[in-house]
Parts: sequence; structure tokens; C-alpha cells
Amino acid sequence: MSEHSPWVSLHRLRKAARLSLPELARRTGYSVSWLGHVERGIRKPTQALRFALAKEIGCTPADLDHEELHGALLDRLTLEIIAEQVVELGDAINQLRAQFNEEAAA
Repeated sequence: MSEHSPWVSLHRLRKAARLSLPELARRTGYSVSWLGHVERGIRKPTQALRFALAKEIGCTPADLDHEELHGALLDRLTLEIIAEQVVELGDAINQLRAQFNEEAAA
């Protein structure tokens, strides 16, 4: 586990805004990997990132502050966030493959 808590509020607010990780990355100009690390608590967000995320999600930067979580709940939530990100990234890869195949067939 990382030394930071996962940014639970970001994950929840992003999901509530119906934004996938790849879509939020596209809109903010940050990489999917970077945002995934922020959501999981591996990286700390910069002020610029906080403002960009808040703008795209439709909240204030203060709304993104993570909740204090500890122990088994923290571990379980971190694994749930990682699992959801894997699914989202798999979907994005499949969409790119389909687009590539359509372009190659044309």
C-alpha cells in the first residue's frame, strides 16, 4: 500500500459525474496513468491538477479532499478502485482496437 490514502472523493465524484478515467484524462490533459495514481493515493495532486479536476467534474477543489480511512476498509477500497480502473482501461483499449480495425478496413 502507498503512504497516502486513495483519493476516495475523486473516485466517487468522477463516477457520479459519469466520467471514465480515460475521458477525465483527455479533458484535463493529464495521463490516465497519472490520474490513476492520484486516485489510488500513489501520487499527490498538484494545485493545478486539483483545479483542472474540479472544473471537469463540476465541484470545488475542496470537495476533492479525501476522507480519512484506515486498515481493512482502506485496503478494500484501494483494491476496488484498482479493479474499476482496470475495467475502464480495458474498455478504452477495446474501443481503440475497434476504431483501428475500422480504419484499417477502409
